[in-house]
Order: sequence, then C-alpha cells, then structure tokens
Amino acid sequence: MVEMAWLAAPYHNVNSNEAQASLRVLLDKVVKKFDLTLYPVQRLDELETATVFNSCGMTISMSKRLRSLLGDNNIFASANKVNELLKTFDAQCEIKVENIEVEDTEIEVSTVENLFTAITNRYQKIADRKKFKLNPSSFENEIWISILGDKGGKSMKLALALGNQDSPNAPDKLLLCGMYDGPSTAKLIYAAFQKLASKIEDIDNIELKIDGVIKKFKVRWCTFAKVNPNTFETAGACDKGTLRQKFEIGTDSGQEHEPLFLNIPPNQSKGGMLSEVSVLTESLKNDIDKRDFAVENLKTKLMD
Repeated sequence: MVEMAWLAAPYHNVNSNEAQASLRVLLDKVVKKFDLTLYPVQRLDELETATVFNSCGMTISMSKRLRSLLGDNNIFASANKVNELLKTFDAQCEIKVENIEVEDTEIEVSTVENLFTAITNRYQKIADRKKFKLNPSSFENEIWISILGDKGGKSMKLALALGNQDSPNAPDKLLLCGMYDGPSTAKLIYAAFQKLASKIEDIDNIELKIDGVIKKFKVRWCTFAKVNPNTFETAGACDKGTLRQKFEIGTDSGQEHEPLFLNIPPNQSKGGMLSEVSVLTESLKNDIDKRDFAVENLKTKLMD
C-alpha cells in the first residue's frame, strides 16, 4: 500500500485536502496491517518504520520521496534515526563468509557468527517493547524457536522464527542466520550449515530482563523446511520422523548420515510451530485423563 501511494503521488496534487484525507486513511490501514498503533504518539518509531519499509521493498530514495509527499501526515521516523538503528543491528550481527566445495560445486556461504548474542538481543528488544508472551503454564519457562529452510530463486536460506510473540512466522520477525546461492541438495545444505547447526545445538538457555527481573528460559527447538522433497535428490529425505526420541541412522528412508540438527528429536522435526501444538495437545489430554480418573474414583467411593 505504501508503494502504491508512492507510485500514484506524482500524478496527483498531494497538497489538496482530498489527497491528504486519502493519505491519512491509507496510513491508518498500513499501521493496522502491521499490527502497530499511532497512539498515544502519532508517529512510528525507528524499528517500526524500518519494518514497514523493509516489508514493502522501499529503497532509501523511495522512503525519502514518501516522507516528502506525506508532509504533515508523515508517520514515519526520520531517515537519520532509522539509519542509526540499522547500524546498531549491523554491529550486533557478525557475519562470516566462507567458500565451501562439495563434489566439484563451490558455494559462498554467509552465516551469523554470534548467533546466541543475536537471538538474545532480538528477544530482549521484544521484551523491552512489551511484546514478549509467555507460553501456557506447563511451558511458561520455555522459549520456542523454529528453524525454517527456504529455497527461493538462486538462494538457499536458513532462518529462525522466534516464538513467544504474535505472528512469529511473519517475514519481518524472522532472523536470517545463513544463506548461499546454489543448489539445495542434501550434501550442500549439510556442508553449508553444519557449523551453524553446532551453534544452534549449544543454545540451551536464554536469560532476559523482563520488568526489571532477570529470567532464565529453556530453549525448545523444532524444524520446518519449506522445500519440495524432490529438491534434495534423495527419495524420502524430507519424510516426517516418528515418535522416537533419539536418531538412529538408517531407520528413516533417505537418511544417509546423522541429521543436521542433533538437538531436535524426530517428533519435533518438520512441524514448525505445529509440533509445539502437538506438545500442548498431549499435555492437555494427559490432564483430562487424570481428571477423568479422579472423577471415576470418586464415584466408586460414593457408591461404596
């Protein structure tokens, strides 16, 4: 919607009362679309501004033009504040680039070197903005993170969907942690992200300062791959795991070596946040069974 406004503006008198009124309606829709608010302050902060512009594919020149066209109706933070914020994010994420060769195919892999720090900083910002949500009582001391794989165009990407917030799978809430340009075969993916997987395996707990109190959360990981199984060139390589709690090489069809993410049991693989729903469902079922047993036991005693 923001991009449409930018494209249409040069052909209209944006200073007219009618145009300004239309812009206000448009901007209200943009704010609601991103689940943001203009109250009590009638302007988005630098993080919210960067989120909107990034999601809409706005270039720096387009964002400057848009601010100019909006005039008094501008709801976006200044370019200087946004740039300072982006510099802070760049300083927090240390990117490592290395070349890897697998079976005569050489790829350049980019990964986040300080992954634990990047995840912790992102969650702390969520908590500081009062957007952090606790899981249901049985899991309120846990943080849920889903590992997402996506092959789009030339790039194979690995991202983290950070749970404990609304719409964790939204593009602006993902943490891109690794990528390369090249085929998405199992061997290439394994070689490209093996070091990153080791970093993920080491992340067991995260400490956050919430309302002035330091709280420690256990990290529960799960995986979800948005790719066609045939992409991996090995039949059954993406087949869903069973309810086994440990990996056993050769028991799953298409599995030629140990999985990339050893800290994620088979029953939490290829389910995204749905695997966590199954955990909650099982917990609820067990609780209901206990209550039913207690009721039946009480009936028996009353009858006696």
